[in-house]
Amino acid sequence: MAPKTISEDLLEELQEKYDKNDDEKLTFQEFQGLAAEIRQRQKLPPARLEDVQAVFREIDKDNSGKVSFSELDKAAGLLQQRLAAAKAKAPAAQAKAISPQLLTELREKYDKNDDDKLNLQEFQALAAEIRQRQNQPPARQADVQAVFQEIDKDGSGTVSFSELDKAAGLLQQRLAVAKAKSAKAKAPAAQAKAISPQLLTELREKYDKNDDDKLNLQEFQALAAEIRQRQNQPPARQADVQAVFQEIDKDGSGTVSFSELDKAAGLLQQRLAAAKAKAPAAQAKAISPQ
Repeated sequence: MAPKTISEDLLEELQEKYDKNDDEKLTFQEFQGLAAEIRQRQKLPPARLEDVQAVFREIDKDNSGKVSFSELDKAAGLLQQRLAAAKAKAPAAQAKAISPQLLTELREKYDKNDDDKLNLQEFQALAAEIRQRQNQPPARQADVQAVFQEIDKDGSGTVSFSELDKAAGLLQQRLAVAKAKSAKAKAPAAQAKAISPQLLTELREKYDKNDDDKLNLQEFQALAAEIRQRQNQPPARQADVQAVFQEIDKDGSGTVSFSELDKAAGLLQQRLAAAKAKAPAAQAKAISPQ
């Protein structure tokens, strides 16, 4: 769908409103407010912040941090193209866009020092709140952590508020892929129950005494036994628990992370189901010497 052209009257009105110093230039903040107003005036849905940022960077060829009023029509066209392309690519399970109102509310709640940054702990809490607000099921901590690491390109340990929409989309994609693989691969009847956030918090307080988010083999064995007992599942063999621990302990450090408990429970359940499937339905009785 081609974007509507910005009329000369509207352009003049916007220039008077946003170009206070008559230099015919817009900073990103001014451009963002103006783009939102244009789309509202033209009765178009709001654009995602990352798309507005991308269009601004594309027009700001000299990296001056400013764009010209004369390029507003071009900007509107590029923005509409990005939205149309995103809509065409969007899977059925695409994440809901975060509204500007919710973004402002979350920024006030989580960005206490106004640096537009989130560490992993803040990102995890914020991601949980966004999914709750959008009536979506909780995401696994392993997925949240993976998305955080994917966005944290420079390895600084922080991500920007402006990337929340992208993060929500990536997280939803991971959940959709995981759900599809789960349905296709393993029998649902033998699938491990997900560990609830409440149980995870309770177990963390009980077993992670030094708050390092790590478990050694002995702690992992005790914790695995308690999880299966809490979920009314039969005890697992110690050999299976040990094999799962070694599979997750990729670096051979002798410890695994709390964020991998869901994965561990799933692997353990798969091993038990596989062992059960291999057992002959009618196992032969040993023939006595007599």
